Amino acid sequence: PPPKPATNTTTKNNDSTINNISAMHLDGLIHVASLTNEELFPVVTGTIRRGCSSKKKGQTPSGDTSSGMEWKGVAAQIAVAAVEGAAGYSPEEWVDRYNEKSSNFDASTSVSFGEALTSLNAQKCYKKRLLNALHAISSIPTPNYSSHISVRQIAGLLRNSTFLAKNSEETMSIQAQLISCLVKLMPQLGMTKPNDIFLAVQLPLLQKLCWNAFVEGGIKFTTAEAEGEFSSILNTIVDRTDNVRGEQVGHKRKRTPPNATTTHNTTISHLLEAADLAREGVVRAKHGAVIYIPTEDGGTQVIGRGYNHDFVLHRSKEAKKNKIVLHSEIHAVVDAIDTYGEDECFNNLFPKATVLIVELVSDYAYDTCHPCPKCNPMLRAVGIRKVIHTTPDGVNAKLNLGAGNIEFLRLEVVSIPLKAACEERELKCKRLQEAGIEY
Repeated sequence: PPPKPATNTTTKNNDSTINNISAMHLDGLIHVASLTNEELFPVVTGTIRRGCSSKKKGQTPSGDTSSGMEWKGVAAQIAVAAVEGAAGYSPEEWVDRYNEKSSNFDASTSVSFGEALTSLNAQKCYKKRLLNALHAISSIPTPNYSSHISVRQIAGLLRNSTFLAKNSEETMSIQAQLISCLVKLMPQLGMTKPNDIFLAVQLPLLQKLCWNAFVEGGIKFTTAEAEGEFSSILNTIVDRTDNVRGEQVGHKRKRTPPNATTTHNTTISHLLEAADLAREGVVRAKHGAVIYIPTEDGGTQVIGRGYNHDFVLHRSKEAKKNKIVLHSEIHAVVDAIDTYGEDECFNNLFPKATVLIVELVSDYAYDTCHPCPKCNPMLRAVGIRKVIHTTPDGVNAKLNLGAGNIEFLRLEVVSIPLKAACEERELKCKRLQEAGIEY
């Protein structure tokens, strides 16, 4: 199942309740409301199977009174109730309900998981779970708001609001209430920085929301120009006709002249492009990266783009591993080398470059993605010191990796993936060869 949306790490007072709604209850209501129907149903049935089954492998859940299709019938009923928002918000409650129902279950009423799921009124289910969550959220006192709920959780609820009836007043009202929650968590949205919402919630999701939801939810525009800029970003279609999108991984991309397009809305535009790159990946961790440099007119220019993907290594049959995940940073570095040349990148471009890294959470939010223990020395080896990366809170983090050190090319954690990324483009990095790495 998809990961449970992260809660804010701020310490909570376990002795207090929020208008008789415990912190655990609140998290549970938000969690079930942020999953799609297709995600929540197997989460419930899987939890029941794990929580009630015998420790002996292969046996069906609980007790000796329910087996085969019978346990599935009971689990399906509980999952339907959870998806409908009628009852059940935590694994413990799902298991308890199973134990209660399994003793007097009428097998003649049993239906398959597929039949149970398709019989539901999808929009009605989403609306009920969202209203349950909003009712609980409304009980949170403003001074302690960020202690009980996170930006990522609200983004998950916004995702499910897009499954409601389009262009209806009720849908707009629900979305406006959720935007209002974001404004409480990110006060700058209601003051001078409305565009910061794009750092917290993925653009394709925001593009599905009603425009009035932003206004009614408390997004403030101090000038007509600010509103126009917000609208322009909201209607952005990322266009990357001269870079890695669409290329077949493992095939050499035709070298193109440098793209001289200058970008002035730096952080947001680069984040949106890196996020779009991340969606190209077919591995579990959806990371995208862009490398950019400052231009003379005060803007920036992207020189390299990349995303996480697999690459098959050319190794002997005796090798233990013949596949490697090329991280977005390495992919972007080699993309720049392929376009501008190794000497130009190492001598002139990389020392003044910044890499912006994005990690996607499903299709609605962002996660923390500072360079890993492999990419950190790799970036320093090529001379890139400045890093910006996403966080779950809608605030991009900035890092300075320290002085560059080309000797890091000799490290195995650097040389193996960098060499593989060069092989993918049919390149040979002479600096790797000078470091003693054989091709």
